[in-house]
Amino acid sequence: MTQPPNDPTGDQPGVPPQGAVPPQPGQGFPPPVPPQGYGQPGFGQYPPAPQAHFNLGDAISWSWNKFTKNAAALIVPIIVYAIALVAASALAYLLISQFGVGDVIEESDGSTTVDLTTAGSVATVIFSFVGALILYICLVAYTSGLLDIADGKPVSIGSFFAPRNAGPSMLTALLLAIVASLISAIPYVGYIGSIVVGLVTMYILPTVVDRGLGVGEAFKQGFAVFQKDVGNSILVYIVTVVILAIGGALCGVGLLVAAPVASLVLINAYRSISGGAVAPKTP
Repeated sequence: MTQPPNDPTGDQPGVPPQGAVPPQPGQGFPPPVPPQGYGQPGFGQYPPAPQAHFNLGDAISWSWNKFTKNAAALIVPIIVYAIALVAASALAYLLISQFGVGDVIEESDGSTTVDLTTAGSVATVIFSFVGALILYICLVAYTSGLLDIADGKPVSIGSFFAPRNAGPSMLTALLLAIVASLISAIPYVGYIGSIVVGLVTMYILPTVVDRGLGVGEAFKQGFAVFQKDVGNSILVYIVTVVILAIGGALCGVGLLVAAPVASLVLINAYRSISGGAVAPKTP
């Protein structure tokens, strides 16, 4: 039996019924599922907010809460890292002085300066690189523990000596150390250049440690997080530097508190700006 040609209920292949409104884009279909990785709950066990949202006051409050609840686990690794850095610096100074790579010049005002030879300049860059590399390796390990805190996991001292994604993370640390040492060696622009490099690369280590990426993708996504909220990123950078400066001014002992708190603020900013998850405060 055939349908009447004008029957509004007649269905023909590929032709909607008369009077029906074809579905519009974004209507009647579930939203597309984004790929796993960037901005996904895989960062931690808490689902991320629909949109990235960062508040500096909340980040500082969260960081202080997490520090007070995990003080010993956060402080002891800082002491170990400091010992390693001091030992490396002492070795660098010893080697420079033993090889006589510079001439001491007495100024007219009674002060002295060191005029480095070519060999001395090269040695200074090398030992600057070694110091930067040790620092970045420590940061990789420390960041791993900080991300555990952001995930709501219980941490111990050992959590800060077990780097995640160790291979790419260490290679990223090596590349950042090379860049930092070369920039610092450029006359007149070294200090400013180091600040700029530190600013635009501030999320690269957390990215490679957190997401298990390769080095190239980690640089790309880490810089993308910075670009996503440049204003708050600059603000976080300034605040963390101020916190560290205050801690350093307190005979260095204040860094045992300042360094963990500043690091937690940075991790909170990284997760919040990128759309990742941050565990709630510990009661």
